[in-house]
Amino acid sequence: MGIDNKKASFLQKNPLGKVPVLETPEGFLFESNAIAKYLANADAKKTLMGKTPLEAAQVDQWLDFCANEIEPSVMAWIGPILGYIPYNDIIHQQAVANIKKAFEALDRYLQMNTWLVGERLSLADVVCASTLVPLYSRVWEPRMRNLFAAVNRWFETVCMQEKFSAIQKLAHPNWCTVAQKAAKPTAAAAAAAAAAAAPAKEEKPKKEEKKKEEKSKKEEKPKEEKKKKEKPKDNDDEDTSKQAPKPKSEMDLLPKSTFVLDAFKREYSDNKKIGPTMEMLFNNFDPEGYSIWWAEYKYQEENIVLFKTTNLLGGFYQRMDRMRKYAFGQMLICGQEKKHDLFGVWIIRGQKIPDIMLNVPGTELYTWTKQVWPMDEETKQKFTAYLSRDSVRGECLDCKIFK
Repeated sequence: MGIDNKKASFLQKNPLGKVPVLETPEGFLFESNAIAKYLANADAKKTLMGKTPLEAAQVDQWLDFCANEIEPSVMAWIGPILGYIPYNDIIHQQAVANIKKAFEALDRYLQMNTWLVGERLSLADVVCASTLVPLYSRVWEPRMRNLFAAVNRWFETVCMQEKFSAIQKLAHPNWCTVAQKAAKPTAAAAAAAAAAAAPAKEEKPKKEEKKKEEKSKKEEKPKEEKKKKEKPKDNDDEDTSKQAPKPKSEMDLLPKSTFVLDAFKREYSDNKKIGPTMEMLFNNFDPEGYSIWWAEYKYQEENIVLFKTTNLLGGFYQRMDRMRKYAFGQMLICGQEKKHDLFGVWIIRGQKIPDIMLNVPGTELYTWTKQVWPMDEETKQKFTAYLSRDSVRGECLDCKIFK
């Protein structure tokens, strides 16, 4: 690089003098996506470019998404770590924000889709996953990637493909645990870079500068006199301007409850035997401070792909983060992989579903039924079965606890 790619013979292949370049019997190709599409179309039996014209366009769509929304920010973040470009804090922060935004869009899509296009691996998956490899291997540490469960599932699935893993070896255990950081420039180097980047100032005649200084001094004197004449504000005014802090939510205004939800969560997590946990709940539950709700997914007939149902529930839990202080939930997926039900039970602060929960996208997909207290023995057994993950409606395929 820097020598061979500047020679006239190479510039005939790519006038920009960049790599990669593909030599074919028919001619030369440059630009990564153009080369990838050419190779994907080379074997008519392969369907990497999709089965239909629409799927082919969707592959192009995701290649453009990758090139425009991900690649520039990946380079801005990883480039300084590899020493390709100097570190700039403003550019770095913007790159991280852009990648998070792209991941949010990608995660929403992948919550309901296995692959980016159609029902099998396509060139879109290969290119996008390859672009993310530097992130997952160097900087995309757990605290960041844990926000995007659907993207992680898809990325791991692509990485496990035999032909992909033969080139890009990045199994889950090798994902980044602590983000690598670029060496920041010294203060002198940063100042020099800032000076070089700043636009040159036009020199103004000294006479004009003197006039401006004299004018500004004259303007400052009346202002100082005005300040002296102004009366100091009364302390009463200052006190009234200070408003009391607003409560975090409507549930913070409720009377204190005798039932300690956090203690129940710890008991449920730490005790392997469900009996003592249920005894603690039934003996200490405060029906005035809390309520119990049964949740039933409204569209059970659509639950025909297990991972989609799991992703649907996982996305709902992520959006419910503000409720963790006020709620505990156990959701179950029971039945068969291609025909299963999604349902569960919740303990919620107060006597109604709070507004912050009703405003969470996905809450409306469930029917919420309030449980009358005290429970009869049959209902207690049902409640216990839900929390012990027993086979309530066939085999328990998966479950997720909200706590």
